[in-house]
Amino acid sequence: MLKFEVNKTEKYTTLILYGRIDGQTAPELDILFDRLTKEGGRIIAVDFSNVNYLSSAGIGVFVKVQKILKNISGEIILLSVSDNLYKIFSVSGLVNFFKIYRTEIEWKNVPAVENECGNLMTVENENIKISYVKLNDEVYGLSVLGTMTKIENSSYSESDVVTVLKDDLDYALGVAVMGDDYREYKMLFGESVVLDNNFFSYPAVKNPYVDYMLDSQSDDTANYKFLTGFGFKGNFSAECCFQAINEFVTLDELVTSVPCVSDSPVFGIALLAESAGLYTMNIKKVPVIDNKPLSGNIFDKDKFNEWFDYSIEYEFKNNVVACAGVIVRNPTKLKNKSLTAYAKNLNYHFHAAIFNAGLLCKKIGSYKNELHRIISNFNICKVQHLIGKSRLKNGLFGIVNLEEE
Repeated sequence: MLKFEVNKTEKYTTLILYGRIDGQTAPELDILFDRLTKEGGRIIAVDFSNVNYLSSAGIGVFVKVQKILKNISGEIILLSVSDNLYKIFSVSGLVNFFKIYRTEIEWKNVPAVENECGNLMTVENENIKISYVKLNDEVYGLSVLGTMTKIENSSYSESDVVTVLKDDLDYALGVAVMGDDYREYKMLFGESVVLDNNFFSYPAVKNPYVDYMLDSQSDDTANYKFLTGFGFKGNFSAECCFQAINEFVTLDELVTSVPCVSDSPVFGIALLAESAGLYTMNIKKVPVIDNKPLSGNIFDKDKFNEWFDYSIEYEFKNNVVACAGVIVRNPTKLKNKSLTAYAKNLNYHFHAAIFNAGLLCKKIGSYKNELHRIISNFNICKVQHLIGKSRLKNGLFGIVNLEEE
């Protein structure tokens, strides 16, 4: 059985190991590293002062985890490595793959991890810590795409479709599709999200699969077709990272904390996060006039299940979620009430592209690089409307200050 101690500080997670790291304990060590990284550990200092044997099976675990962490701006640091253990790492050609400190004095003289982000600020409450860097006070226009008034009666027609050129928006969310011929795409609208000019959509059809068009694979004439939604384009006024102080923070709690970072009355959010369980919803019939109910509206109790899929328990634990959202500080002062029409008593709306399980870099300023890494290397599962009790562990986000156009 693997014997160990874990101590956590703001800078490091320290892992003290005891005894033998061999074929019997290596699988346990692998599971332990998996737990520590999912809890947010990115810099993991492993203390070898009480380790008396290390086999190739154990080395394999360290190499595997080091590769994962280096990909997200983290690393394993090896502390108090004896001469005999150092020889093992040397013979294996790994002395340059890890930072290795052979004595306690060397270890104690390691400089603390410095903040590379300049004027870093922090907002913290009982369940969330947000660190951020202010970049500018620029304000951009919020584009309201289409109208909400026709969704409840499923009465949209071709004349209601709003065409948006790809380069006119960096981020967007709503009910949308890509295509040129209305007759071909009208039954393919669905929950959609645009993330740094990359389009993802979950068609409202039986047995849907995510459709997507990457920015790198489309030209300047590419466009989106919206029935309803929001979009924005502009530089981030702040780049942020957040960490749940306990096991998770809900989307509701995150949204409540974000206005501490921006003074804007309306702002757009581009969010990447690791999930701890999501509640989601998606429309499963396109709200065009062809599907118009004979009576009532699609939100009626007797019709809701026919029109919407929604979570009945937490799903997508440990998945990476990439979201675009809009938050309104004071909904009563809005000119266009469409911003709050999606759900009563809510001041925000988020759509998420849900990717398979993975870890994120938590370095402020790395949002766009991380987004493109996720899009390029992870499989996408769904595009969903994100509900407020969804649970998030940690992540990155950028804020765009907005005003109504």
